[in-house]
Amino acid sequence: MDYGLWEEILRVNTIGPFRLTVALRPQLARGTRGLVVMMSSDLGSISANAQGQSHAYRTSKTALNMVTKGLAIDLASEGLAVVAMAPGWTRTELGGAHATWSTEDSVANQRRVIAALGREYSGRFINLLGETVPW
Repeated sequence: MDYGLWEEILRVNTIGPFRLTVALRPQLARGTRGLVVMMSSDLGSISANAQGQSHAYRTSKTALNMVTKGLAIDLASEGLAVVAMAPGWTRTELGGAHATWSTEDSVANQRRVIAALGREYSGRFINLLGETVPW
């Protein structure tokens, strides 16, 4: 295990989105939607982990899911919603050539779901089809 890389992945995938949300909090409060969508992953689901491996990436996304849930609670009184979204197994450098979704289809589905999100989704973990992903 490259522990330095693991720390970097945690900084980018978990701490970075938290810091960005905190920094943009005043603008979010003035906006019309008040919505933050955290880019999670199916690999961040604890209950769906049936294969192990990818510990650095998995833990960074699981931690991001916890940040999402915590911020959803913290920011609710300000009318802000925070949602974790899994983009699906997508054909990117990370997903590889055999992944299920093209980047175009993944993004199109995400955009459609995000456009329909309301505050009732705050604190939830959903996928690119709007379905609930188990924590």
